[in-house]
Amino acid sequence: MTDFTLNKKTGEVKQVGEKNDDPDRIVRTNRKGEVVRNKKGEARVAINGIEKGILKDGQNFRDKDQVITVGGEGQPSVEGVKSFTLNLSEYLGNEIKGYSYSSDGSNKVTDMVLGGYKNNTLTSSYGTVRELLVKYGANFSFNNILQEFHTHPNGELGATQSAPELSQDVRGLQSDKPQIPKATFIILYRIQNQATPAEYDYTHQYTPTSKK
Repeated sequence: MTDFTLNKKTGEVKQVGEKNDDPDRIVRTNRKGEVVRNKKGEARVAINGIEKGILKDGQNFRDKDQVITVGGEGQPSVEGVKSFTLNLSEYLGNEIKGYSYSSDGSNKVTDMVLGGYKNNTLTSSYGTVRELLVKYGANFSFNNILQEFHTHPNGELGATQSAPELSQDVRGLQSDKPQIPKATFIILYRIQNQATPAEYDYTHQYTPTSKK
């Protein structure tokens, strides 16, 4: 497996060791940035089974939104990126926000954006589509945003499910939906003993202004 380290404070990703064709992983480090190993000399793993094409040497998940191209040869799947996003969120103890995008408007996801976690907390997250605008320029369309998603690292849906009128997520939906009208709004969270993320769609909580 190709190993990477992630400095939680700076967000910096570094490759350690040689590349290979197995799934990637993020290994644990001490305060000096050295890889932590067990008594057998094996690296202790923070996040395992990461699909190829998500991690790159020198990227920064804290300070910069990351655009990840998906679905092609040598590229990760949509499910793989979502799984990594939730794993990273749980490892950091912060929400992470992201978007799915179809560059040709075909409803097939070609790009996913993970927002930087610099200003995120356990219950709030930030992210924009700015990096998609940079990538596609005049060809970018807000109508091609297929999904806005964010994680709940504590595994709870909270007020978004039980009391939507009190939910910060639902308030965000009201302001974001008009800008990305074709998008669904999803929470990624962990059901106990479930390896892959569960998805809660709260798009139905949107109330168009004309109906208020």
